[in-house]
Amino acid sequence: MTSGIYIRHHGSYSVTADLDGCTASDTIVIDKNCYINIPNVFTPNGDGNGDYFLPRQLLSRNISKFEMHIYNRWGHEVFETMSINGRGWDGKLGGDDQPVGVYIYMINVTFANGITERYQGNVTLLR
Repeated sequence: MTSGIYIRHHGSYSVTADLDGCTASDTIVIDKNCYINIPNVFTPNGDGNGDYFLPRQLLSRNISKFEMHIYNRWGHEVFETMSINGRGWDGKLGGDDQPVGVYIYMINVTFANGITERYQGNVTLLR
């Protein structure tokens, strides 16, 4: 007999209980801990729209730890942050504008419940 089930991944789960031929079924949907919308392009041109690369909706959730690294096409790190309340990457390295192109991001997020999620992909810098 199982008194509980530990779920580590989001999705739809169904269970059927049977006691001496009498059954009952139910389904539950488990959402991710946080909805993270990671843009695939940003435009650090000072117009106030998309000037920083940072996952949207991230800062309003129950996050206890955040880490983001961004690399250029040669694998050199151009930005890193561990600040939950930061603005994100402004497209610069050492105060110098970085070239238009594709950059790789790696993001690690730890939620208040201890669950950690990892995101990686690419973002295009346009000016």
